[in-house]
Amino acid sequence: MTDNRPQERNESPPDPHGDPARWAPRLERILDQQDALYSELDELGQRQSELIQRGETEELLDVLGTRQRVIDQLGAAMEAFQPFGRRWDELMASLPEDRRQRYAQRVEELSGVIRRIADRDQEDQRALERQRAVVADEMASVSRGRSAVAAYGGNRRTSDGPTYQDRQA
Repeated sequence: MTDNRPQERNESPPDPHGDPARWAPRLERILDQQDALYSELDELGQRQSELIQRGETEELLDVLGTRQRVIDQLGAAMEAFQPFGRRWDELMASLPEDRRQRYAQRVEELSGVIRRIADRDQEDQRALERQRAVVADEMASVSRGRSAVAAYGGNRRTSDGPTYQDRQA
């Protein structure tokens, strides 16, 4: 009698990160995508800074919307990178030295762009806070001016007719 039951296998599926020939091209594509997205984010950040300095609010809002879309795409790229990041040291150890150095250089360049973006964003935030303070002071000044005018009778209007009359007629 033959056994028709499926045989149980104790074999695990092949590790997709076991062979650099299989995973390295995917990692290259992910790093290329991240590089392009961070470069775009950097350019948008430069534009953002210019718009803040010039006080061009409408254009700034457009840039901020575009930045958000790029950030969303970066989030997806980071998710794709996570399996590589968790095993980075192990994966790099399986590569020849020249490729390890190339990946390390790419990651360092990306880190530099990220730091530059973060530093510029912090400066932009400080500039916006300064602008907000100036506007708040101006609004408070206008409010104080209106109060002063009201206190000194600037709004005296009576229903008794005109305040001044031309009696030459």
